[in-house]
Amino acid sequence: MFISGRIEDGQLVITDAEDGVPIVLAGEPEPVEGYEAVTRWVEEDGAIRQTWALHPTAEAVARASIEAQRLTAAMFNDREALAVAALFPAWEPGGSYADGERVNYGGRLYRATGAQGADATTAPDAEGAPFVEIEGR
Repeated sequence: MFISGRIEDGQLVITDAEDGVPIVLAGEPEPVEGYEAVTRWVEEDGAIRQTWALHPTAEAVARASIEAQRLTAAMFNDREALAVAALFPAWEPGGSYADGERVNYGGRLYRATGAQGADATTAPDAEGAPFVEIEGR
């Protein structure tokens, strides 16, 4: 398609050069983080109109998928959790974990013990740590 343009009444008019069908441009929306603006063209009402849609990026979809899997894994019993241990968050020093919360540390899965949660200053595999290793593989 070839396009042509002209000024009519102080306005730029763009048309298909072959048959004179008007081409109507639309302003590009400002996408929020994790989305991208995608344009397409539609013929409607005797004109070729630009339309925009906001689509999630592949990275945003992947992050959302992993988060959904993690939320689901949190409901698993210990035996089921072992099968998907990589979905559980890695233990981090300086944090705290609720009673029963599971963490991944050194390739093993641990559960925090204690009514008040486990202070994460002691690694889960250390003697006296407020964690118990989940076994059964």
